[in-house]
Amino acid sequence: MNETIASQTIEDYKYLLDHVDNKCAIAYFACLNRNHSFYFALKETVIEDEKELDDDKILQKMRRGSYYPHLEKVFMSMITRYDFMSVVMYPELRNRREFVHDCWLIAKGAENEDLKMAISEDKYFYLFRNDLLELLKTNDETMITQVLECECKL
Repeated sequence: MNETIASQTIEDYKYLLDHVDNKCAIAYFACLNRNHSFYFALKETVIEDEKELDDDKILQKMRRGSYYPHLEKVFMSMITRYDFMSVVMYPELRNRREFVHDCWLIAKGAENEDLKMAISEDKYFYLFRNDLLELLKTNDETMITQVLECECKL
């Protein structure tokens, strides 16, 4: 029953899947809320859409400004590489941390402030030196402050 509802919800809001940060947010919050049905429905839809993606659809997405080739690759590797159970139900520290970091890369690349703030509050959130350098280059004051506050708590 949950699978049917999740699939229908994804279908109803398929227009959101045009933007990689929206797909990432759905995946992240599905994991955060331990909603396997929703995560699996998103994964199935994204994989099906990827198979049907041709040059015309890519051009249309580029014109709308919703196509980030690098971030799309990060998302596809994220959605196919990690097993839901290893990330959520029985989190191995490394898998969970890498999943959260991949979500961060997408949120930062797409400059989605709400998603960046949500991910930065995750207990498995971490940044590499290059991530910090990128924050400094873009003068992202709110995120720099947030990261510094998190570091001070540790």
